[in-house]
Amino acid sequence: MLLTRHMLFVGYSLRDDNFHRLVHQVRAALGPADARARRSRFATALAPFAPGLVGELWADDIDWVSTAHDGTEDPRRCAIVLDRVAALAAAPAAHMLDPSFDALFSDAELELRARVTAVWEALDHKGLQPEVARAVTEALEAIGPRPRPQP
Repeated sequence: MLLTRHMLFVGYSLRDDNFHRLVHQVRAALGPADARARRSRFATALAPFAPGLVGELWADDIDWVSTAHDGTEDPRRCAIVLDRVAALAAAPAAHMLDPSFDALFSDAELELRARVTAVWEALDHKGLQPEVARAVTEALEAIGPRPRPQP
């Protein structure tokens, strides 16, 4: 994946011998950083410590994001960054379709969920034009994944 994607390493020291061998192979395949056509770095490392020497070693290949504060390791800030990434990556109301959140919802929110779920179920009916079904599915997926049937 290091050859085809930009990877994010979290909680990984990058000091492992297997990682070093893997990166050596990736470097050999991609060529020197200054000669790479598309991008110079193939990964980002999120670390609770200042990268120091290890950051210099990987500077051509890995972007470092450190949550260290005043030279002190700070895993809590690393967790906060990950929470923010997760919040930005998730559908804004995906929890709305999850019944495990029922106790948190008002009656109006429960009614809205029931209606959205009914629209999901209506998509299963025959006779819908494929374009219409696709457009409605895309709109619903922006809210969150299709709810699973309850046992």
